[in-house]
Amino acid sequence: MNIIFETKFGSHIYGTSTPASDIDYKGIYQAEYRDIILGQAKESIVTTTKKDKREGIRNTAGDIDREYKELRRFLYDAISGQTYALDMLYTPEEFWTQSSDVWLTIQAERHRFLSKSMNAFLGYIRQQTGKYAMKGTRMAAVLSTVGFLRTVDRATLLSEIWDKIPKNDFVYLKAYEANRNKEIVSEVMLTVLEKKFQKNVKVEFVLDNLEKFYEEFGSRSELAMENQGVDWKAVSHAYRACYQLLDIANEGKIIFPLKQAEYVLKVKSGAVSWKEVVQDELPELMNKAMEAIDKSNLPEKVDPIFWEEFIIKNYE
Repeated sequence: MNIIFETKFGSHIYGTSTPASDIDYKGIYQAEYRDIILGQAKESIVTTTKKDKREGIRNTAGDIDREYKELRRFLYDAISGQTYALDMLYTPEEFWTQSSDVWLTIQAERHRFLSKSMNAFLGYIRQQTGKYAMKGTRMAAVLSTVGFLRTVDRATLLSEIWDKIPKNDFVYLKAYEANRNKEIVSEVMLTVLEKKFQKNVKVEFVLDNLEKFYEEFGSRSELAMENQGVDWKAVSHAYRACYQLLDIANEGKIIFPLKQAEYVLKVKSGAVSWKEVVQDELPELMNKAMEAIDKSNLPEKVDPIFWEEFIIKNYE
């Protein structure tokens, strides 16, 4: 591979590593002309020293993972605000293991990847906490709807009981725009925790969806209330990403190691209560971070033209 950059990655740069932490490296390589023309260039190349490579088996201390993104893939991921790409762009030089003029040029212009459109960051945060973040009030909304629908014949159309369904802050009727025969129309749907159901579906369909939803998220949320079954490493990643968003909004850059590394490490070790602290604190932190981004002086979106020209020039 024509490696243009490699760096140590993960908890070691965040300041949240422990004796049990594995070692991760991220890198960028530039594909060869022949591979690009023949469509054989790989977007990602991964190597690992982990002996047990079965899915779901986590690395242990001493395991080393290396992942190299092809340059074009990396740049487009950075444009879309993917967290790993921005982490690499702001990793301190002391963690670098390999560099090049191409990388130094990219890093000198790294501010061009920052904008108010940080959907990938927010999506990452929600992904890390979504399994556990359904509060009691939200669970109750699902259960009340399920309880009512169980009293109705499963073959009944939703439209027949439209006005009888108990409504609250999380269960309501709302009009949405929909494409019907290439024509945009407004259609009222039953919305339960942002899951949408049309009038012409059967109660059976709604019940099956909501029961599956509760089984997947509700039971985990209940366990989280008792500090059981929580993936604290995932939750700590959500905190870390929130703090990074605040850095982007307030400092115009990401600062490593994290100023809040000690607290993130505390979360990572499960030394906080989900019910008494995290359940309310994390959503508030998410909102604070997003509001800070919205009020910042960052551009609305990343201008991709600069980076497209950079790609063309570099590969030519």
